[in-house]
Amino acid sequence: MKLTTKIKIFMEKQVEYAAMLKLWIENCSNYRYMDQNKKLKNTHKNERCFIFGNGPSIQELDFSNFENEFVFTVNQIARNPNFAKLKTNIHFWVDTQFFNLDLTKPENIELFNVMKNVNTKDNTPMCFFPIKFRQYIISSGLATFVDANYFFNSYGLEYFMKRKNNYCKMIPGFSTVIQYAIFLANYMGFSEVYLLGCETTSILTSIKVRMHLELNDTYAYEISENEKKRMKSLRETLPFSQELRAFYRAMLDYENLDLYCSSHGTKIYNCTPFTLIDCIERRDIDDVFHKQRNSQIQ
Repeated sequence: MKLTTKIKIFMEKQVEYAAMLKLWIENCSNYRYMDQNKKLKNTHKNERCFIFGNGPSIQELDFSNFENEFVFTVNQIARNPNFAKLKTNIHFWVDTQFFNLDLTKPENIELFNVMKNVNTKDNTPMCFFPIKFRQYIISSGLATFVDANYFFNSYGLEYFMKRKNNYCKMIPGFSTVIQYAIFLANYMGFSEVYLLGCETTSILTSIKVRMHLELNDTYAYEISENEKKRMKSLRETLPFSQELRAFYRAMLDYENLDLYCSSHGTKIYNCTPFTLIDCIERRDIDDVFHKQRNSQIQ
């Protein structure tokens, strides 16, 4: 590599790190809201957890099998009629679209109620939100309904590969909500993370919405007419090229996240029957439970 090229790369890195430092300084006042995350650090060392996406394959699962497991859930899984059986421990909301709701519109009121419904009759999970949306969560009244917790997402995972995971400070900015749950599972010390319902069909959903095709076979729950309307409205203001870039970025992040977690004590397995995530070791969920039953008998 030519010296001039090396110098250019070095200077570009310095600019990027300076921008990260600026972001860190600007958000110092928000760190006090993440202090409570300290209580989660290494609380589940050498244990396993399950992270549920919203892909259609989870409709084939008996949720009651997981009520004694540690479970992470994301986004609108509360629309699934069997959601309450999961007894989810931690739930994530990340996408910007969830935090700019005009609550005079029926489709947005419906979504807001779904956000509240992660609390079930006998279970109240910790809910995690990006710190930049804290004011909305308070002003909308959502914080009065759920156990609100926060994280500070920033630059790409490539800037964190050699850093220790610290959910009380700055963490990577990911392109999909599942990856935030994986990163928290690593912070909490889980040695095994099993992914379910992670078909990664977001790109398929985007195409179907834009082409006015049926959506119910891409999610683990029925899409209401209000939700179809909201999704269509969202895509009208979002360039498809932007979604393609985010999808590509998400695939790269899965590769890097698998490497990061492996080097920081956490092994990830993808138990989704059919998936676009081909960089993470596959496991059959029935084999996972069968192995546990055999060990208990012995």
